Amino acid sequence: MNAYRIACIALLLSAVTASAAEPAPGEYISDRGWGTLNISRIKGGKMAFSISSIGANGHSCSLEGTVRDGEAVLSNPAPGSSCHVSFEADQGGIDVVLGQPDDCRDYCGMRATFDGRYAVPAAGCHNSERKATQAKFSQLYKSQDYDSALPVLQTMLNTCAGTLFWLEEAQIRNDLAVTYHHLQRNEECLAVVQPTINAYGTTEKEIQEALPPSDAESILPLAKAAWFNAKLCSK
Repeated sequence: MNAYRIACIALLLSAVTASAAEPAPGEYISDRGWGTLNISRIKGGKMAFSISSIGANGHSCSLEGTVRDGEAVLSNPAPGSSCHVSFEADQGGIDVVLGQPDDCRDYCGMRATFDGRYAVPAAGCHNSERKATQAKFSQLYKSQDYDSALPVLQTMLNTCAGTLFWLEEAQIRNDLAVTYHHLQRNEECLAVVQPTINAYGTTEKEIQEALPPSDAESILPLAKAAWFNAKLCSK
């Protein structure tokens, strides 16, 4: 192998490494929607990041800073903190990797973490896009245009299911259930609400025994709505 080819390979490897080290600006969402990572370009060409996540029992994580060579430079680091965070980017998203998990506890509640895979959301599944879709659905539903409202929300559920937070998904399923009922499509009403019932049970006691207190309190009204909708669509 001549010197020219060696030099070219070295340049290509350097370009790949640099590309992998610098995550692209955008919004990234974790599987099941428990965390959101935002990357943006700021003054001076630097890359800034912010991460927010929700764990069990309402515990959460929040941190921000800048990105330098694929490594996080945290804003206002906790005194004596040895938290080390790196970003491993590829075409489909970013892996947020911790040096030592316990070193970053200052940024999280006891039952929360922020490391893991953050993917590029499908079209229509970014946080702002979902809010706009839900607003459009609500407008159509309130005007009793159920035929138009249904596909708006059903498409979002089908497309975004992998990155929906569990509480948001339960709410969407309840909204779809009553819409199907208005359209006298009760079999589909039952089908769309059944995953909520399967996941969280059929009684308040089951929920309280299966989940931490805050999570049980959060899902209970949505579960009750699912139980009601199931009965409504069984008539």
